[in-house]
Amino acid sequence: IQLGDALAALARPLPGVRIELQGREQARVASVAQAETLLRFAQEGLTNALRHGQASHVALRVDNLDGRLRLSVEDDGHGRLPLAEGNGLRGMRERLAAFGGELIIEACTPQGLRFRAELPAVAAGVAA
Repeated sequence: IQLGDALAALARPLPGVRIELQGREQARVASVAQAETLLRFAQEGLTNALRHGQASHVALRVDNLDGRLRLSVEDDGHGRLPLAEGNGLRGMRERLAAFGGELIIEACTPQGLRFRAELPAVAAGVAA
């Protein structure tokens, strides 16, 4: 299942925020459930960047590296580590874990956060 168009719809311009999408052609998964999980992850990441981080730029990036499908949401907002994980982040972790994936949260330089979902590419039906 190709997610590129759905990710592009999520990345449509919003007032005061520049959202870019890279690697959309690599956004392929094997099932509707995996597609829904990654789309919810992207939506939650965008919401966090805008609501909590007050970001002015957000990048959605998809790649396939080392047998892993990676979708990241990186912002230039004011979020800092460590984060107090609420229901949104816990839910993302649980949904990704159901497919053998994980959620990684990193600080960006000079500011902002990167939320990265990683799924095994074989399990996701993506050729490495």
